[in-house]
Amino acid sequence: MNISTKLVIIGIAAYNSRDNIAGLLRALLKQKLTGAKIQKILVHCDCCTDDTFETAGSVKSPKITVIDGKERMGFAGVVKSLIPKMTSDIGIILNDDILIKDDRLVEKLIMPFDKEKGVGLVGGNPRPLPARTVIEKSINSSVEIFEKTYFSTKNIHNKFFCDGKILALSKKFMDALRFPDDSGLMGNVDSYLYFSCLAEKFNFRFVPGARVWFRQPSTIGDYIKLIARNHADYFIHSKTFGDIVARSYQRPGGYVFYRNFSREFLKNPLEVTLAVIFNCYGWLKARNYSRWLTPTWEVNVSSKVLN
Repeated sequence: MNISTKLVIIGIAAYNSRDNIAGLLRALLKQKLTGAKIQKILVHCDCCTDDTFETAGSVKSPKITVIDGKERMGFAGVVKSLIPKMTSDIGIILNDDILIKDDRLVEKLIMPFDKEKGVGLVGGNPRPLPARTVIEKSINSSVEIFEKTYFSTKNIHNKFFCDGKILALSKKFMDALRFPDDSGLMGNVDSYLYFSCLAEKFNFRFVPGARVWFRQPSTIGDYIKLIARNHADYFIHSKTFGDIVARSYQRPGGYVFYRNFSREFLKNPLEVTLAVIFNCYGWLKARNYSRWLTPTWEVNVSSKVLN
């Protein structure tokens, strides 16, 4: 199907995001697309305890539908409920705690579906806002090492660049998706979608130019929760997808990785040291974490503060 005929439905999983949701919706309404069209924007308020539902409803557009969820479902549960509603050519899943500064973001994100057959899942490029704490700087240093390694080896269409903050799914992939009854078995939704994409013989593509902005966790507690949750994915998804998971977790680059690690350490020794310590602790904690991880895990509050 030609890009000029594509219809897009955007789904947003919103939880206590009254400070961000209106700006996000206005940015989406300002998107410019050549030929393609945003058909609907679905905002699922996941049993919010603040004014997210009212704030989202204050942005008036016939394209916007705000769903007032009365039962807490978590990100995985909301995604499971949104995807069947995405009857368009492309579905886009967005987090509620991102900033959009590019009025061509959606157009850039959906381009791979037009350029290449067999693409089922596309990831955008979330970029961290300037760090305000040593914890944010530590996370950024860790990400910098991996990003430089993958880009230097030209291996960018992989799990590391599949981030649930911004994902696009083809109609064929959405139709092929099968979700477990227990949403906890999905772990991090982006990983579940990535491994499902490969298992169903679709391709994943990463679009560096499709940038959105977000806040890294700024407290030790939120950082550890993030790492443990991400590492727990390995144990959760290995049971469902087998060897695909092990291959995706292999460290990239060999010498290139250690070279980039050394360079980053020389620039930011404290931040890199903290990243190593917390990542090791996260791995130790991950197996137990995976046993009781639920779809309504505690939200990282510090990452929702975008200003």
